[in-house]
Amino acid sequence: MEVWWSMVRLLFILLFSVSVCYGQANRFAGFGCRTCNCDANARRYLDSTGVTDTAKVAGICNFFKQLKDSSLWGKAKAIYVAIDTTAERCKWNLMSPTDADTSFRLTFTGGWTFNSGGMWANGINAVANTHLIPLSVFSIRDYAVCAYINGGTLLGGAATLTVFTNSTDGDFNVSDNGIAIRPTIKAFVPNGDAQPYAVSYNSSITGVFLGSVLTTGVSNLYKDGVIIGSTTTSGGALSARPFYLAGLGINPMYYQNVKLGVVAITVGLTKAESQTLTNLITILKNRIGL
Repeated sequence: MEVWWSMVRLLFILLFSVSVCYGQANRFAGFGCRTCNCDANARRYLDSTGVTDTAKVAGICNFFKQLKDSSLWGKAKAIYVAIDTTAERCKWNLMSPTDADTSFRLTFTGGWTFNSGGMWANGINAVANTHLIPLSVFSIRDYAVCAYINGGTLLGGAATLTVFTNSTDGDFNVSDNGIAIRPTIKAFVPNGDAQPYAVSYNSSITGVFLGSVLTTGVSNLYKDGVIIGSTTTSGGALSARPFYLAGLGINPMYYQNVKLGVVAITVGLTKAESQTLTNLITILKNRIGL
C-alpha cells in the first residue's frame, strides 16, 4: 500500500509539473516568445524598453530575425523605434540598448510628443541627439541614413529643415551629412555641399526615406524603395559632430515639425539592401501600429 501511495504522489507531482510548464509556455508564447523563440538581442532591447504589448513584442522579434536573415544586422550602427508613448521607451538604440552616450541612445530636448504615430518634434525647440559621430564611425563615402516619416508640417521656405544633419551654418556645407527635407526639396547630402548630392523635388514628406553613399561614390536617395535622386560623388568630408533628429543641433537650429516612426543609421547600402531595409521597416511599422 505504501508503495502504491508513493507512486500516486509521484504521478501527481509529474502531472502538476507538466501543467505548470505548459501554462508558462503558453504565457510566454502569448507574450511574443520573449523568453523562447525571440532573438537574444531582441530580448535585450525589449528588457530595456519595458514594452510588453504582445503585438509590439512580436513585431520587434520578427524585425531582429529579418535583420539577421538579410545580413543587414552587421551593417547597422543605430536603429531607433517609436515603440511606445514615452521618451524613456523610445530612446534606445536597438543595436546596443544600454543607457549610455557611447551606445548611441537618444537624448531628447525640447517639446516632443510620443504617441501611436511616432516621435513628434514640435518644430519650436525639439531635437534629439544620437551621439553618433560620422567621423568616428564611418569611412568616407560609406554610410546611409533612413527614416520612416509619418507626417509633420514643414516650416519656412528657404530654411534647411533636416531629419538629420551636422551643419555649421544651418545650410549644406562641407561638414554636412544627412537627409534634408524642405517644403520643395528632399536631399541626401553624402559628403557636404562641396560635392553633388542626390536630390528630388517630390512634395510628399510621408514615407520611408533612405539616403546611401557607397565607396564607389554612387549616392542615391530613395523614397519607399524607389530611387528619387542619384549622383556620383568624390572627396568630401565626414562631420565631427553627432547626428541629430529634427534639427541641426547647432545654431541656427532650424527645428523641424516632424513625426518620426523609425530611424536607422548604417554603413553604405546597395540598391537591393536599401530596398530590403525599407521593406523591413515598413513591415515593422505596420506590425507595431505606427
